[in-house]
Amino acid sequence: MLKLLCVADLAQFQAEVLPPQTVRLELTFQTRGNGPALVRVYTLRLQGWQREELVQLTEDVRIALAPNDHEPWDTRDRTRQAALEPWQGLVKTYLERQGYAVRGGFYAIPDDLPGLAGHFECARWERTGEEWTVAAAEHTPDPEPDALTAARHLVAVATADQRRALAQALREVEP
Repeated sequence: MLKLLCVADLAQFQAEVLPPQTVRLELTFQTRGNGPALVRVYTLRLQGWQREELVQLTEDVRIALAPNDHEPWDTRDRTRQAALEPWQGLVKTYLERQGYAVRGGFYAIPDDLPGLAGHFECARWERTGEEWTVAAAEHTPDPEPDALTAARHLVAVATADQRRALAQALREVEP
């Protein structure tokens, strides 16, 4: 059975999924609404595994669509849509600098598992007049875990065979 842990921000994600693990980062969209009032909801999804638990951070951006051509409604929506790929790039760069291996795609989860609206605090959206841009934010990551915390995490995510091999290796090097 899939266990899904939804987190609210990058700090929580980093506390659960430590580098140098591989994580998935993907930008997707769905068009919602009926008739002329349509909205395109873009979701930036970050996922990583902690033992048998999938950890997920998502943030949504909504773009109103014009009724006649289903393109962004106005300058605000057009500039926000244009900033989506740079936003994903900023998050990817941040994660790589933290030591994660970042790949595209995402693990599909059942629709009945509720999500949590989160926030990627390494990027900030800025609005000047009618135009939106995205920029890297001043983000101070939590200090690196001490050796004992890191070792506990590695043991927690290790399989039984890996734990036995680690215990054997430690017995061989202990004085």
